[in-house]
Amino acid sequence: MGMRDSLGPCAFTEDALQHLMVEAKPSDSSTWFVNTMDDTPAMPDEEEARYLVSWFFRSTSCVLNLFEENEISESMASWHQRCSEEPEDKASVAVFFLIFAIGAQTCPEHRDQEAEQYFNYGRFLTASIIMDDISISAVQSNILITMYLLGASRRNAAFMYLGSAVRAAYALGIQRHDINKHFK
Repeated sequence: MGMRDSLGPCAFTEDALQHLMVEAKPSDSSTWFVNTMDDTPAMPDEEEARYLVSWFFRSTSCVLNLFEENEISESMASWHQRCSEEPEDKASVAVFFLIFAIGAQTCPEHRDQEAEQYFNYGRFLTASIIMDDISISAVQSNILITMYLLGASRRNAAFMYLGSAVRAAYALGIQRHDINKHFK
């Protein structure tokens, strides 16, 4: 039984434009890659990072279960202590900045510009480093990018990144039972 059958004819069920959605597009969307290289966001201090991580988990816990909160908190504390720039840490850095982006996007303060900076840096790292070597981090990063874009009402771009996440997961073979047990 459809909505129209339940409610009957009304403005809600008879709107000819009901299937159209507004697609948000940031003003600097065509130059984000260059802007990110010129304006790399600073790593938040430990207290700020914990705050953003807590908002990330508050906003995604009911729909996205990629990480355990205590594992992320421990990894982030370790990252803050060593502040490493080694290539093997770039995957974690991308994940952390994308978590910061979603945390800043969903916290009660108006921090959209900061969220966009974190997001663009995490997306930059994903595009420049992680995509060369498909890994679980590549899948996680693309899923985090998808979540951020959905929260920013950019569903077409979100769909593209979700497709990348799915293809990366297939490339890793995690849909196969014999391979999947190695990722547990």
